Amino acid sequence: MSYEYTDQQLNYLNRGNNVYSVNQGFVKRNSTNEDPLLVVTDKPDDKLKPGEINKVETPDQRFQVIKTHSDPKTGFDGMAVAPIVNGKPDYNHVAIVAAGTDPNSNDWNIPIYQHYQVGMEAPLVMNVQQSKDVRSAIIAKYTNLSPQYDPAEQFLRTVQQMPGVRVTKLTGYSQGTFVIKLGAKYGIPTTTFNAWFDYSALSPSEQQFLKEHPYMFVNYRKKKDEVVSWNDFNKPWRYYDDYGTIYWVNGSSHKIDDWYFDPVTGQTLDGKSGKPLVTSVSYYQSISTMQMKHFASLKSQWKKSGGKLSSSEKIFLDAIQAQMLGANMASSARSGAEEASLLQTKAIQDVQDVWNKIDFSSYTELTPWEVEAAFTSYGVTRDFVSEFQTESQEMVEKMMASAEQFDTLKTQLDQAIASLQEADSQLAGDFKAWEQGM
Repeated sequence: MSYEYTDQQLNYLNRGNNVYSVNQGFVKRNSTNEDPLLVVTDKPDDKLKPGEINKVETPDQRFQVIKTHSDPKTGFDGMAVAPIVNGKPDYNHVAIVAAGTDPNSNDWNIPIYQHYQVGMEAPLVMNVQQSKDVRSAIIAKYTNLSPQYDPAEQFLRTVQQMPGVRVTKLTGYSQGTFVIKLGAKYGIPTTTFNAWFDYSALSPSEQQFLKEHPYMFVNYRKKKDEVVSWNDFNKPWRYYDDYGTIYWVNGSSHKIDDWYFDPVTGQTLDGKSGKPLVTSVSYYQSISTMQMKHFASLKSQWKKSGGKLSSSEKIFLDAIQAQMLGANMASSARSGAEEASLLQTKAIQDVQDVWNKIDFSSYTELTPWEVEAAFTSYGVTRDFVSEFQTESQEMVEKMMASAEQFDTLKTQLDQAIASLQEADSQLAGDFKAWEQGM
């Protein structure tokens, strides 16, 4: 079963006590007695020192840190994490997190004065210390891509080459949203916050991938972001195409922790009590796309090795394709039905609240019954709330019934494939290898 990263989990992974803390300098500068920080490291348990951790947490999930990197030239900080499921890290669903800008670091010396004097073995040099992160952000503004992209790409490749590891999610905050380009290049679903990213940095093939798969890329931005406004004036459409990946929210804060999430689903909301910006159905579309890319790659490899597919390979590929489609259709239908149910509950409450606020006695020129009669003539009656509840419940029940039908179809497909595996040991081995790779 595929692990699903929620927006809330990704947001927390982008915060100071998580990805920023792979940098020891950040921890030293920001740790206090009241709010101590620990260095995030990829060391095994028996190699940890006091003040170090190799597991990070969000409100509902623990993650094993499997790799970290701090680039001394550009200021890039990143980590790769695996969700801990049933007590074990799930290396088939690893996320890579790219930290945003740390403006308070002083890790770049800028010489501003140099004086040579007779008899001195070396010149007298005066330096000003600045942040490499800030330097990279400035370069990004004027060149359309942060210098941190290159070490981030190398970090991704390093993680992908780790035995048994599969990267299924990329995420970044502020300057770290250059991971959008990585996601487009390598076909990995990507979620970012408060983007400092110029879409013109994408190659033609990367642009095409975003156009074809916009649901794989979610870029949450504030309409009046007080920091990103220096980059593109919070109006990216004036300069380049966002390919349908930007989701705008009212607000001006650039802080990573100034976002609201659904307490049940973990999805990003358009305000404190608003609606989800992106449905979870989009997630299953992303999963399906990644699976089909893996499917196409495997099919191509087999054709290259044997010239043409054997009967056993054809049976396996047909079965896998049917299984993928069945599972993703079932998941999408179930997710859609559950979201519709949640929205219905909220809508019914909103309608009831609006009705309760109507005060028929507050009008001076008409009697309460005359006011109510006027509302009735436009179809606004006391029965409206109950009628809305009945109609919306019927819609939700239809969606639930459809989801159950897809669940039944998935079960039937799984049973048929299980029977094939029982009769064919080679096929069973191929399925096991496939599941491990996914």
